[in-house]
Amino acid sequence: MANVSLNARVEHAHNASAAEVQRVDVLFHDIEERVVELCEQASQPLLVCAAWARAPRVLRALPAGSRLVCTNDVRLPTYDGLTARKVGLARGSRRPLMHNKFIVRPGRWVATGSYNLTAHSRLNCENVVVLHDARLAALYADEFEAIWAVARPL
Repeated sequence: MANVSLNARVEHAHNASAAEVQRVDVLFHDIEERVVELCEQASQPLLVCAAWARAPRVLRALPAGSRLVCTNDVRLPTYDGLTARKVGLARGSRRPLMHNKFIVRPGRWVATGSYNLTAHSRLNCENVVVLHDARLAALYADEFEAIWAVARPL
């Protein structure tokens, strides 16, 4: 099977730079707890783009109506109150993956970094940067929508 680039299928948001960001929080420890807090404090649905999404505490903390796109993963849990799609080919060597890791509260903030939404990530050295900036949140929301457009229902 020929490798098909996901980048060729996704109509990406524009690259951008930000001279000023309203506020930045950098997380290196207690990441799952902090991500759960962010999700629980959100008063509107969130947009989640995560290579793997199996962290029960995070998934339960997402507000109703949130949307998730993850890589094509055969071990996906049930997502209550969450619309989920998958993108990419079956896992394996040399297969293109959707490898993003970000959560967007449209109009407010984006959380991004190395942290996968998995219980196992609590054992790893990971990071999350929370960018409290409406413009950056809009850029990430646009990228989410572009990936969502090529994803398929679970």
